[in-house]
Amino acid sequence: MLGYAQVSIALINLVYQSGQPGTLSKSLFVLAVGTILLLLTFMKNAKAYFEKKQTLFFWSAISAISIITVII
Repeated sequence: MLGYAQVSIALINLVYQSGQPGTLSKSLFVLAVGTILLLLTFMKNAKAYFEKKQTLFFWSAISAISIITVII
């Protein structure tokens, strides 16, 4: 779900802030992180990978940083 949210936030940001400088790079950053997260969920061993607390904290931190980067 977090990957889908990142992809949608990146695309919405790209549309609504299209005139601002740096919008493309910020949106592409969030889009890349969201896409990587989505692709990881389709791997065979993804369930075991995402059940670890360390993985949860890592992707939550990366996601929060990328979303804050787009908002600011």
